[in-house]
Amino acid sequence: MHRPLRSLLACLAALLVLAGASCAATAAPEPEAETKGWNFVDDRGETITAPAVPKRIVAYTSSAGALWDLGIKAVGTFGPLSPVDGKPNPQAGNVVPAEVTNLGEEYGQADIEKLASLQPDLIVYGTWSPDAELTDEEKKMAEIAPMVKINHGKGATLDKTIARYAELAASLGVDLNSPELSQDKADFEAASNRLRDWAKTKPDLRITAVALATEMFYIAVPKDNADLAYYSSLGLNLVSPDNPNNGEFWEYLSWENADKYAADVIMWDTRSQALKPEQAAKEKASFAKLPAVETKQLVRWDYVSPPSYKLQSTVLNTLADELAPVSNLTRDAPGCCRPGGK
Repeated sequence: MHRPLRSLLACLAALLVLAGASCAATAAPEPEAETKGWNFVDDRGETITAPAVPKRIVAYTSSAGALWDLGIKAVGTFGPLSPVDGKPNPQAGNVVPAEVTNLGEEYGQADIEKLASLQPDLIVYGTWSPDAELTDEEKKMAEIAPMVKINHGKGATLDKTIARYAELAASLGVDLNSPELSQDKADFEAASNRLRDWAKTKPDLRITAVALATEMFYIAVPKDNADLAYYSSLGLNLVSPDNPNNGEFWEYLSWENADKYAADVIMWDTRSQALKPEQAAKEKASFAKLPAVETKQLVRWDYVSPPSYKLQSTVLNTLADELAPVSNLTRDAPGCCRPGGK
């Protein structure tokens, strides 16, 4: 009595199996089988995309240095790369000049035709103003390949900038948990703690970060530079100028006003285009008379050096070494503070 119903159900089940097999044979490929694209949200808030994970990268020298220490070697760079006084350029870090094609040492003068010949998949550029419009040079570059910008300046701190390059590297396939990279991060944290401990012993010692040029004496605004902002967060008492040019980055002073801000220590910009302290002291009497110069309380500021855990642990340890012997200078020392100065 129930056998016909059972037979009907069995037939229906067989038909469903056959239909499923037919559908499986003609179904579209699963998404996982399709070629995956690549994307990364940069510090402008823009989502940068590419059809595949970029392999051929061209980067500004400090950006190239950051990626180099993470295991990603750029095929090309633009910006200062040549050795300085026989030593690696501070802006390039551990980049090996012989292993990359440099498109030009001067800012804004990259060889765009040579860039195109490198057939980059991605261009990486550090920025000090994430909200700024692209320069004409950057627009030409962005027509050749997607461009990622990482913030080194306003609103950034060194540790965050380093972490952003690490995130970019991870998106490009780097294992951030490798023993080498884990050790680099631990070394950076140890160096940071060392500088923090020093700052606790000299909370009132005033440090001015400067760039020395033939025509001008520049005082850096700590909060507008990721490394200086980080040093401040560790407790260093960095002088903040009260009249920055256009409200940001630097206060421009004539050499006659070099004593506007009292400083126990001068942190000098090591870029190749800047004057060295000994040269400035010979050429500018107002600089030579500053107490920090007279007492040789001068420490390196590797401005625009690559933001990587590996390199910056060295920078921080060097800074701690140079700061170790310094002392507070008498505020009324000759040349320390002119009337109305700080």
